[in-house]
Amino acid sequence: NILTQGADIIVRNCSINDNTSNYVAGGVNLFSNTGSVSVSSCSFSRNSSPNTSGYPYGNAGGLFIQTDGSGTTISLSGCTFTQNTSQRDAAGAMLYPLGSNSSVIAELNTFVSNTAKESGGGCWIRCPGGNSAVRYRSNVMNGNSCTIGGSGAGTYIQITSGSLELSDNQFTGNSSIWQGGGLWIEHGGGTMNLYRNRFINNTAGETGAGANLFLDYGTAKIYHNIFNRNRSNRKSV
Repeated sequence: NILTQGADIIVRNCSINDNTSNYVAGGVNLFSNTGSVSVSSCSFSRNSSPNTSGYPYGNAGGLFIQTDGSGTTISLSGCTFTQNTSQRDAAGAMLYPLGSNSSVIAELNTFVSNTAKESGGGCWIRCPGGNSAVRYRSNVMNGNSCTIGGSGAGTYIQITSGSLELSDNQFTGNSSIWQGGGLWIEHGGGTMNLYRNRFINNTAGETGAGANLFLDYGTAKIYHNIFNRNRSNRKSV
């Protein structure tokens, strides 16, 4: 658990296994008010966040990163998340910059067999501050699940406004009770580019077995993606 007012936080080459938290982040909880946070080349396995007393309790089984100030950057690269669980959301990792003009970069990560009872079995990215920039590239989501309610078993992304780029990711065998077996995106406004992603054998109880995408206003470009053998109880993509 690392909390700081303005310093940057860097975590590198660590193994975080078999930990439990009754608050948030069974594995690691990182918070910087106005600094940036970087986690690279780490592994998170079998961590859990089981508390049921309400939000944000019980979130982020493996890793929770939060920044509050404007213009911060959260970076997650080259990490693996395996068999982490959460009572609520984000079994693998939750990346949560609250301030405006913030950035999230998540690339070359692997999320395998993580289980959230609600949303974001593998990874949850939430950017409420506005004018955010998210780049989600070359990540692998395999066999993650949302078991009781919620959406986005592979990856769950919420952005109030800004730019979102998803490229060269693989979503395979993820399963959501509600929407977006592989991927779920809610984008308030701006640009959304999805290209060269693969969605294979994902399932959803409702819409969007492969991906469920929402853009309130702006421009969406979706090209050179593969959707194959995804299954939903309703019409899906």
